[in-house]
Amino acid sequence: MILIKDNHIDFAGGIEEAVRRAKADHGGLQIEVEARSVEDVKVALSLGVERILLDNMSVETMADAVKYVNGRAKLEASAMSRWIPSVRLPKRAWIIFRPAR
Repeated sequence: MILIKDNHIDFAGGIEEAVRRAKADHGGLQIEVEARSVEDVKVALSLGVERILLDNMSVETMADAVKYVNGRAKLEASAMSRWIPSVRLPKRAWIIFRPAR
């Protein structure tokens, strides 16, 4: 699997170019993209990304992202230790919570 982090996205000039480069160089590997906003989630999903890392999003923003994805990609949430007690997500939401380091 290839994890495209925010610094890779910034270096490539955007999610589209970062994903294009990853697919060109490693076409058979699954791609996960770090998303900083719902707009990033929409772009990643439109590119066929299999996994999306919801990075430092508020509970409300994360819930909007989950609703938008609607099961079309696997989601992972980072830096959630401060939000976990208040998380209320739609039914059928599947998110891996990874505590902040």
